[in-house]
Amino acid sequence: MFAKLRVPCVEVVENMSYFEVDGVKHLTFGKGSGEEVCERFGVPHLVQLPIRPSLSANGDRGCPEVVSDPAGDVAQLFSDLGIHVVRESAVLKNAQRAAVQYDAYNKVIVVQPPVSQFSNNEVDGKVCHI
Repeated sequence: MFAKLRVPCVEVVENMSYFEVDGVKHLTFGKGSGEEVCERFGVPHLVQLPIRPSLSANGDRGCPEVVSDPAGDVAQLFSDLGIHVVRESAVLKNAQRAAVQYDAYNKVIVVQPPVSQFSNNEVDGKVCHI
């Protein structure tokens, strides 16, 4: 859906990705689906959140785990998630975009690709008219 609507996606979050028993990580839904989504759609980051009863319980109490245990591994995962989202959002915000205008006189939509995409801001020697 995001690809069809051209909505940028900067992170894939696998919720309930795994749980740990005696220090052994068990993958709830198997391995590789998050990586596959990242690769298929060109999403730069993946974060995998664990199944942990305290996550739900703390949220239900109104005190998320990142507040009750700010130095814990879940807080670090959420911090990393936030850092990636902010960083990639800044990249998207500063990215050059095509300029689109409607020329009422000629009754055409004029699209000017970013300068970095095509030399001299031209395509086949002229501005694109659609």
